[in-house]
Amino acid sequence: MRAEELLKAGAAVTLISHSTFHYYSGMAPGMLSGRYSDDDCRVDLRRLAKAKGVNFIEGDFEKVDPVNRVVHLSGGATFNYDAVSFNTGSRVPVDLIPGAQRALSVKPFENLSLLKRTIEKSSQAKPLKVVLIGGGPTSVGIAGAIISFANKSKANISLTLLDERERILAAMPKKAASFAAESIVRRGGLIMTNYKVSALREGLIESSNRENVPYDVVVVAIGLVPPRHFKSSGLSCAPDGGMLVNDCLQSVDYPEIFGGGDCISIQNNPLPKVGVYAVRQGPLILKNLKEYLTGGNPIPFKPQRKYLQIINLGDGKAVAVRGRYALGGKLVMILKEVIDKRFMRRFKVD
Repeated sequence: MRAEELLKAGAAVTLISHSTFHYYSGMAPGMLSGRYSDDDCRVDLRRLAKAKGVNFIEGDFEKVDPVNRVVHLSGGATFNYDAVSFNTGSRVPVDLIPGAQRALSVKPFENLSLLKRTIEKSSQAKPLKVVLIGGGPTSVGIAGAIISFANKSKANISLTLLDERERILAAMPKKAASFAAESIVRRGGLIMTNYKVSALREGLIESSNRENVPYDVVVVAIGLVPPRHFKSSGLSCAPDGGMLVNDCLQSVDYPEIFGGGDCISIQNNPLPKVGVYAVRQGPLILKNLKEYLTGGNPIPFKPQRKYLQIINLGDGKAVAVRGRYALGGKLVMILKEVIDKRFMRRFKVD
């Protein structure tokens, strides 16, 4: 189902986003490495909305007044609704690290363009010291992309990845972690595990259990948490701040409020913050919005327990994980590229 079905049902549909462009996170490392252009990895929301007969508003969501059914944007704009869906993604909790205002957060992904320009402008005489904090899939993909882009642009950099756990990709099979680590180290990267960051000072990362690490650029990728909007709006939230929803992806407080992806938590069934769930929830939210507006019965979301994750390592190879199985190599990267490009074609407007 697409937005046209809501329009046919008599609804006026408005899409609000902080930016005209929405970047697809699965292709972000490829964009950083230079494998893809910005346009390859992003959706032009204004153009797409116009093509589908949807009103588009560029603005930053600030809060929702669920009692009066009003969405507030920063700057004072307000929008009334009969039904609303929040799909606002997640943020990196940089506030957990004192001094992290000195760092680049891996989200929003527009920050990667700034990182790319910084690497391009680096001096040949002195290596640009780039440090990544975090050892999950996003950080590993970004690390591989930085090395790849530096090699292509002949930039002089050193790259260090810091992870507080015993190994990178700790939630994935050891085979995946070993394959990814070998790729990073073989190309000159340094991985430091069991490294607990205590604070960021000017030019120096301080640790509570290891030696301090100097830096010129720090990128923080220490996991994802929901935005703060829902708790401050008085909605019931999970401990991480995600809006609590029922199996039909409706707020447990207000059935006219829906949500999907990283910004929600399904009551009694919290899910990992991975893109596959957001992608699968999107069409169901559209169906359930129509059901709600027309007096029908919303359909419950049935999450899959096993899903495929593929990390682009930036060297022409990728590592794939599904459950306890892992596989790496060039063919895996070809598969990822086919999946990603097919997904993006769904949102391109001629």
